[in-house]
Amino acid sequence: MSKLALDPVLLEFHYGASAEYAVVADENRHIFWMNKAAKAGFGYESEDLVGRSTDILYASKQDHERIGRERDKSATVMTPTNSYVNFKRQSGEVFPAEITGGRMVDEDGEVRGYFGLVRDMSEQQHLSQTLHSLYAITSDAELSRTDKIQKILEIGCRHYDLDVGIVSLIEGDQYSVLHCVSPDDALEPGVSFDLGSTYCTHTLTADGPKMFHRAGNSEIRTHPCYEMFKLESYIGVPIIVEGTRFGTLNFSAAEAREPFTHHDKEMILLFAAWVSQELSVERSMARLAQRAETDFLTGMQNKLGFERGKRAAWLATRRNNIGAAFMLDLDYFKSINDTYGHEAGDKVLAKLGQVLRDNVRADDMLARVGGEEFCAIMPGMHPITAERFAEYLVSLIGTMEVEHDGQTIRTTISIGFSIYDSSMESIKDWITRADIALYQAKSEGRNRSCDARRVHAQEISRAR
Repeated sequence: MSKLALDPVLLEFHYGASAEYAVVADENRHIFWMNKAAKAGFGYESEDLVGRSTDILYASKQDHERIGRERDKSATVMTPTNSYVNFKRQSGEVFPAEITGGRMVDEDGEVRGYFGLVRDMSEQQHLSQTLHSLYAITSDAELSRTDKIQKILEIGCRHYDLDVGIVSLIEGDQYSVLHCVSPDDALEPGVSFDLGSTYCTHTLTADGPKMFHRAGNSEIRTHPCYEMFKLESYIGVPIIVEGTRFGTLNFSAAEAREPFTHHDKEMILLFAAWVSQELSVERSMARLAQRAETDFLTGMQNKLGFERGKRAAWLATRRNNIGAAFMLDLDYFKSINDTYGHEAGDKVLAKLGQVLRDNVRADDMLARVGGEEFCAIMPGMHPITAERFAEYLVSLIGTMEVEHDGQTIRTTISIGFSIYDSSMESIKDWITRADIALYQAKSEGRNRSCDARRVHAQEISRAR
């Protein structure tokens, strides 16, 4: 067996095409032969190693000695042993590996050499570390969903050794960055691009990940994204949220890299699954919060929504030093319920809600704060516009008709409004003034509006 076992031609025949690193040593554990994979993996040419001790391949002398002792325990080539050990490439990089091998003996039991098949475990170890980090983040109850997505992007950038990670929202031809990681935070959430200028125009409609490790040598070398940003490396996948294509998860860099592996492909699918889950939960929670803060009858915010959102309206008004607050109350609403029934009263409220919602701006705040009482806060509204708006609503609602059981119900409304001025100490002060003006409108006969400044001026006059 000695002559056959150490025949390079036979070794090449048996192990030459193996993806594992095949190394054969003589009886003194000096390297005799290596296959192509071993040369590439360790970074040596045969002439650099043949005749040298195998300890050059080990990260530590202790591991080399331990493996030698384990090999000496194996009786024949048919009884190989498996061991885990750290090896070292010519560059000095240490990598974990599993080695299967044993000693080769002749008919007389004399050791004629040693063989080993080395399986590089770097990728598996890297994958394990990534999965561990991913689990730690997704199971951390202290992290917000935004923080989790951000950390998933950071893990992905480390895993792929790429600079940029993005979760995008794609609506029509608009590509918007929702979450991102980039060098020096050069890219920020909220930035938008034309979808056609991004690689994600291909990714969004794909059935799985799209990957380019050297875009300049691929079919997308003339793509606008490559021409503008020279992104050589890219891996992306569609994000599915609640059954629809929401956007993409993608990682990229200006530098080319080694081809992406099957594990890389599987990993981005896992990343995308977690991001999709977080976005789905976020949407569900947002809907629940909206329902909790929405009055089901009028479609506007309820008192809870009003209490939570009024500060933002107040700050927007103070920032621009202009705005108006309105308190509105249906006139004689109790008589509608008493005369036509509560179902008719609900119809009137629903109709009023529709009319009011149709006549406020997107940035205005509109809420039902009582049974038939409403509040509107309109940052940026000019005093003259506020007065005309109140008069317009009084006139419009005065012509509103609601049909119920063959009868037509009409109603009127009273409105008090308060123009913001810098002397107001709080939003409570602002709304209180509008509320006082509302009661003044009621006391003057209803179906009208009243400016809080007029009430204030009357109070000053009486005081004098």
